[in-house]
Amino acid sequence: MDTNSPEYKALIERWDGFLEKIKSRYTEVIDSSREPLKELISGLEFDSIVVHNALQGIKSQSVFQLDKKIDDTWEKMEAELEKIDINYDHVHPHRAKGEKVSRWMWDQFERFSVSIFADAARQIEKNIRDVVDEDVIHNCISCAGQLPVEVWAFQSVNVKCPNCGSVNTYEPDGRVRQLEGVYSAYADEFTVEERLLKEEDIKHAANYFKKYYGFIIEKLPQRKEYYERLLNDKLSNPQFVGK
Repeated sequence: MDTNSPEYKALIERWDGFLEKIKSRYTEVIDSSREPLKELISGLEFDSIVVHNALQGIKSQSVFQLDKKIDDTWEKMEAELEKIDINYDHVHPHRAKGEKVSRWMWDQFERFSVSIFADAARQIEKNIRDVVDEDVIHNCISCAGQLPVEVWAFQSVNVKCPNCGSVNTYEPDGRVRQLEGVYSAYADEFTVEERLLKEEDIKHAANYFKKYYGFIIEKLPQRKEYYERLLNDKLSNPQFVGK
């Protein structure tokens, strides 16, 4: 049948209208979740597991359900197009419209969830810095002299006592260790567009990893060696950056 036929035009108009409704519904679900998530974040203490659980529920209501609806509706639409004997060359572009909307939803949700986790990280960092005493005195186990301790350390360190020379192992506050995860969330926020490009084409992977780990190294210089090792492992592995 001719693509100028009223039947064909009506089907395509219906499909296009359906996809617009999908996008509107996605936006509606996300917008309605913003205030509850804001309240949830304001009540966080030192972890964001409740935010993760909430986002999983929102993802199910938005991306998963709507993506399935696109697939199911396209099957019916394709069957209708076959009934009026439309050439596949004129069918495929409309399937691609659905795939484009689906990709749009996934990308938008990635941006949304990354921003929410970053907001949660900011709240957690504030809570940690409010309760950790930077001026607390750490004494040598041998002579009780004051040790030159870096409170914001992220791993165990050996500290030499300036008075007696004995070596003490300093274990940082567990809440301080959690700041490392906070900066990972900030790095995700800083590199979200690069990550989306990487997921679309692996040729962008090296740029993403350099920017991601570069951000963390800048913020956590005391962990530079560890994150440089992770970066080099990624850049040297074709599984992550291609050949």
